[in-house]
Amino acid sequence: MTRARRLALTACLLGIAAPRPARAQEPAPAPAEPPALAIAGYTLTGELSESVASLRRVLDAQLAAGEAWSPVRKAELVKFLARLQYRLVKLETRVERRTIHLTLELAPFTLIRRVTVDGNWPVLGEDVVRRMTLRAGTALPDDPAERIAQLDKERDRLTSFLYRQGYFEARVVVAAEQAPGSHEAIIRVKLAKGPSYTIGKVDVDEHQDLASKFGIRAIPTLLLFNLPALERSH
Repeated sequence: MTRARRLALTACLLGIAAPRPARAQEPAPAPAEPPALAIAGYTLTGELSESVASLRRVLDAQLAAGEAWSPVRKAELVKFLARLQYRLVKLETRVERRTIHLTLELAPFTLIRRVTVDGNWPVLGEDVVRRMTLRAGTALPDDPAERIAQLDKERDRLTSFLYRQGYFEARVVVAAEQAPGSHEAIIRVKLAKGPSYTIGKVDVDEHQDLASKFGIRAIPTLLLFNLPALERSH
């Protein structure tokens, strides 16, 4: 066997014995999304302020038979119901082949019937109500935590407004009254303006002793005194 043949044979043997490079593993294809279910129909249940026929005339365009049902359409439905002042309490579905039937349990929003303002206050009640977002005809959250948070926001908004008006220690209470089983509420605002303060003006040129005593370095300067403590200092 010639040397050339021996080299060729060795090369072939090495080629067979040498491990083949591993092929990069291709990612598994993403599972195909199931086909959307077509709306076959819907049923309305729950506490309805209007007749079922009236609501269906409005909702038929949102839940038309044959339209695809999806999470996006559900979110749009919830927003649409809120415009009608209803909330979706429960949604039940029944799937048959490639269609879906919806059962919607609805409840009307709790609406504010009126807002009352009470307390020892010189400001007109209408001026206070104009600073509020909860007014007659607006919806009040039914969730207890959300309702408390909304009432607290109104209290803080009014307290801030009164502080800017110079009522630094005003106390504000905002509460909702609602009878059991009713979908109407009354918002009651109670105000206490706090203690009054007497404002006086002192001419430091004529009373330089006071300017020196209280360390007045610039004009104007505002000083706050507790009157009993001030009387004891003289």
